[in-house]
Amino acid sequence: AILALKVLDISDNQLSWYLPTQLGQLTALEWLDLSANALSGTLPSELGQSIALQLLDLYNNDLTGTLLSQLGKLTALNYLDVGENRLIGSLPVELVSLTNLSSFYADGNKLQGTIPTVLGQCTLLEQLILDENLLTGSIPTELGQCTMLNEFRLAKNLLTGPIPTELGQCTSLGWIELQNNRLTGTLPTELNQLTEVGHFDVTNNKLNGTIPDGLLEAIEDIGPPNNFTI
Repeated sequence: AILALKVLDISDNQLSWYLPTQLGQLTALEWLDLSANALSGTLPSELGQSIALQLLDLYNNDLTGTLLSQLGKLTALNYLDVGENRLIGSLPVELVSLTNLSSFYADGNKLQGTIPTVLGQCTLLEQLILDENLLTGSIPTELGQCTMLNEFRLAKNLLTGPIPTELGQCTSLGWIELQNNRLTGTLPTELNQLTEVGHFDVTNNKLNGTIPDGLLEAIEDIGPPNNFTI
């Protein structure tokens, strides 16, 4: 009977064991919430066999190792949260297979490498939360294809290069955090199309030029090392 289990929620406890490989046998499981525990060890590759999963919440544990490429097999996933752990390595390009994904949280880890351009093919994304990692490279222009984005957080990484003009296509954006990176260049005038944005933080970068009129009320402190003119 347990193999027919659809919901497993044991969040907010004091579990301190490893993630069991047997989770992969629960092929009918749609909801797995193990958040706010003290789970340690790595993500078992067998988790990729739980192909009915729609929600996988591992937020606020003590998990180590990498984000497995096998997560790309969970094509029914709508919500994925691995934030506030100790994960390392890069974001797997296999995430491109998660075409139903609307929320992806991986903040507060030690993830490295670049943001995969293929994430732009996850066009149902509404929340993309990757702040407080060690990500490098530029913000992919392909993310402009995620036109349903509402919350976009890449703060406290090591990102370089410009803010892509293509972000102006994400007209549902209401919350943008890009602070504490190494971004350069100007704020694209295309961002004026973001009429829903109420919070826009780019502090502690190396941006310059003028601030688009549409962002004046939403933007946080504009001081150095940014060099904006009003």
